[in-house]
Amino acid sequence: MLLMANALCYTFVCLGLGFFVGHAIKSQNAIHGAVNVVSLGMSFISGVFVPKELLGETIKRIASFTPTYWYVEAVNSISTLTNNSSTLDILNSMLIQLGFAAAFLALGLAVARHKSLANEA
Repeated sequence: MLLMANALCYTFVCLGLGFFVGHAIKSQNAIHGAVNVVSLGMSFISGVFVPKELLGETIKRIASFTPTYWYVEAVNSISTLTNNSSTLDILNSMLIQLGFAAAFLALGLAVARHKSLANEA
C-alpha cells in the first residue's frame, strides 16, 4: 500500500513537470529533448540507475534537490520497513514529492498565464 501511495506521489510530480515543460517550451522536438535530459539526469544522480553508495557526497547533495531522490528514499525506507519501524521518514519523503508537484504545477500555471497575457497584448 505504501509503495502504491509513493508511486502516486511521484506520478503527480511527473504530471506537474510535464505540465510545466509543455507550457515553457514551444517546439515539440525541444520538449522531447528536455524531458529526456531531465528525466534521465534525475534518474542517474538520484540512485535509480546507479546505487547511491557509488555516488559521491556532492552528487548526493545535488540529488536531494530532485523529486526522484525522495521517491527512491521512500522506496528504500519501505523495503526495510518492519512492524516496529516508524513510517515518518516515508511520509516525509512523500510530502516532499508532493511539494515538488505543487511547485511544478505553479510554475506551469505561471508560464501559461504569462503566455496568455503576452498573446492578448
